[in-house]
Amino acid sequence: MIIGSSVVAFLLGELLLRIAVGGPARLLYGASFVDHQIDWKVKYGVDENNQRLVCGDSDSRILTAKIAFLGDSFVYGQGIPDCGDLASRFKALAPEVTIENLALIGIGLREYRIIARDLVDDSFDRLYLFIYGNDVFEHPEGISLGGELADKFSVFALLRKVKRARMVANYINE
Repeated sequence: MIIGSSVVAFLLGELLLRIAVGGPARLLYGASFVDHQIDWKVKYGVDENNQRLVCGDSDSRILTAKIAFLGDSFVYGQGIPDCGDLASRFKALAPEVTIENLALIGIGLREYRIIARDLVDDSFDRLYLFIYGNDVFEHPEGISLGGELADKFSVFALLRKVKRARMVANYINE
């Protein structure tokens, strides 16, 4: 009885999260935030999907391709004001192309796979994946069952996000 109730609660929670937010990759993206480091203080602009804002005008009559940029802080443009990031600079050179910056600060190979699976659909003509040395060296040797579940189910991805938020809050408070 308890197991059956737990399964129903899980399935209902998964359904509600998928409708409200989307797959696990959508839970990786947060709202705009101020990144205050020793060398910079930048507020990042985001679009309606909470992805880094890509600057540049498009003429819908001449659009030739839709491209996704995927990577970590280098591609996201950490420390760089809006319109100076890699995707925006590329957009300035190719206004006939639609570009989405699917990069995130602090992610690696595992998250690239999740984002590509959940967010790069048939509407994209190309995906540019930027892999740097730190992505390879930070690749985990093993993954826990909870990590595997969080990669596949939004309910567990939400629990992962809450756990990380609590860890950051505890770190700041200490």
